[in-house]
This record gives sequence, structure tokens and C-alpha cells, in this order.
Amino acid sequence: MQKTLSLRSLKNSLISEIIQLGFFGVLFQYIFGVIFLSQTLKPLSLVGLFLIIVGGYILKVSETKEDILKPFKLLVINKSSKFYIIAMILMPLANVFDKFALNNIIPTNQTFYLLFGNIITTFILTIYLFNKNTSWMNDLKNNFWLLMWNGILYTAVSLSFLYGITTGVLALVSGVKKLEVLFVLLFGYIIFNDRPKKEVWIGSLIMLFGVILIKLG
Repeated sequence: MQKTLSLRSLKNSLISEIIQLGFFGVLFQYIFGVIFLSQTLKPLSLVGLFLIIVGGYILKVSETKEDILKPFKLLVINKSSKFYIIAMILMPLANVFDKFALNNIIPTNQTFYLLFGNIITTFILTIYLFNKNTSWMNDLKNNFWLLMWNGILYTAVSLSFLYGITTGVLALVSGVKKLEVLFVLLFGYIIFNDRPKKEVWIGSLIMLFGVILIKLG
């Protein structure tokens, strides 16, 4: 459901203008962790989590050369942006259910859990595609290898995240996961020689400092 709502906000390239707000999903993750799992953080770790949110927001706003408050303004003037916000709230909530489910599988098996969930998702989406998009088989054939490699990477990322939340604090695991944007910057610099603005690097350093505080806390 949260994926569908996120995709609805893609209209008119809106996602590139509000994706910075996705970093606040870590805050919702912390709130849900406190409510449903009684997971609280030490003050130092909480400061680190806050720095990841702030640094990530600065990084993405600077990268897309936007007004620093534009994503918040769009929440008021653009109806479609609200779908992204709803999805951003549902994702942390879904992670809470993931943790509940993993803790109730004896013995804990992250691979089985991911496989079972994907089988259900595949079944539902296949029925939907057969009813709504008769050409999807051709799209699958034309993009098979790209989709296959994407699926492999998705599986690796998903399993890593599931292993992390099994024993770790949800908010901390989600916060550290946001560091993926740093690797995007790094690979972009190495492979494509992309040279982000200095504000982007400042945001990256703030995020990195936040992770260090989480580790120390």
C-alpha cells in the first residue's frame, strides 16, 4: 500500500521535489518504536538520529538546487504530495509489523519471511496486471535482465534490513539505512565524476557525524 501511495506522488515529477521529506520517516519510526515496542534511545543516540534527518534533508535539497523550505510548501499547495507523506508514515508502521512477525517465527528466519511476503505480493500484483495491463508480459521480456539484477539487489538490501531490525532498535536501523544516499554520492563521483555542491557534502558530513553519535550512544 505504501508503495502504491508513493508512486501516486510521482506525477509531474513531484517526487524529486518532496523526496527530502522522506528523511523524517526516521522520526516516525522512532515514535512507533516507542509506542508499540517500548524502544527508547539514549540522549546521544537521539541527537545522532536528529542529525541524520537534518543532514539528509540538507543534502537532498542542495542536490536538487531547491528552496530549502519548498518541500514543506508543496505539502500545502499540492494535493499529490500528501500521498507521499502517507506512504512515509506507513513504511515505519510496516517495519513495526515486520519486527513483530520476525520475533514470532521460531526459529527466526528472515529469508523465509521475505520469500513468503514476496510470494503474496507477486500473486496479488499478477492478478492486477492481467486485469489492468495486457502488455505487461512484453515489458517483462524486454526488460528481463534489468529487472532480474534489480530483484537481486532488492533481495540483498531487504534481507540486510530484516536482519538489522530483528535484534536492533528500529529507529537506529532505519537511520543508518539512510546513509545509502552517501554511497550514491560516492559512486556518482567515482563512476560519473559528478561534483555535488559544497552544501551536499556538508549535509553528508552531518549525517556521518550523526551515525558516529549513534554508535557512541
